[in-house]
Amino acid sequence: MERKMDEIGLLLPPETWEHVGIKMGDALEVYVHDNAIVIKKSVLSCLYWRALENLATIDNHSVCGS
Repeated sequence: MERKMDEIGLLLPPETWEHVGIKMGDALEVYVHDNAIVIKKSVLSCLYWRALENLATIDNHSVCGS
């Protein structure tokens, strides 16, 4: 698929997002890697240990709960 950049940015059709499991309201990570723009669904994990369970939120950061 090829799309042109316009004044509002880049719009991708819903089928593209659905294909990779991204729904309206999902948090996304956007970054540049090797001259490519990467967009992926965020996964909540511990800020320090990357654990996925027993998370607490402190100052908008996920941390491992005790």
